[in-house]
Amino acid sequence: MRSVKPELKAQKQIAALERRKAQADALIEFIKVHPTVAAESILWSFAHRTGLMFPNYALIRPLWSEGKPTLRLEKYSEQWFDTHPEEDPLDFTKRTVCVDVSNMPENELLPLLDNVHREIAPEDFEAEEDESEEDG
Repeated sequence: MRSVKPELKAQKQIAALERRKAQADALIEFIKVHPTVAAESILWSFAHRTGLMFPNYALIRPLWSEGKPTLRLEKYSEQWFDTHPEEDPLDFTKRTVCVDVSNMPENELLPLLDNVHREIAPEDFEAEEDESEEDG
């Protein structure tokens, strides 16, 4: 067994818990400020944190970056790695839509989510497009 000073270990544990709490608080604040966006999502468990999932097209993942909590918007699909087999599961660059949506106004975030939804799950909009073609 390692010889670690109990006070140092306790400080590290407390710091880790405070980061997780800050991420949860950031998500709570996001939900309060963006009720329309939150209504379209479900709470989703990630490793060691909870975020938001927009079924089969996007995720908002709480992270700790540069000393503060951030909420990263990512493209998501259950079949992501089937349709993108060349991608490294730990490399989020191609899936990241916005590195932090914490302070993005809802009137900017809703169209962004709509664009991601149309890109990832265009079949969800086929009936809508068929109706507009019939009307036109």
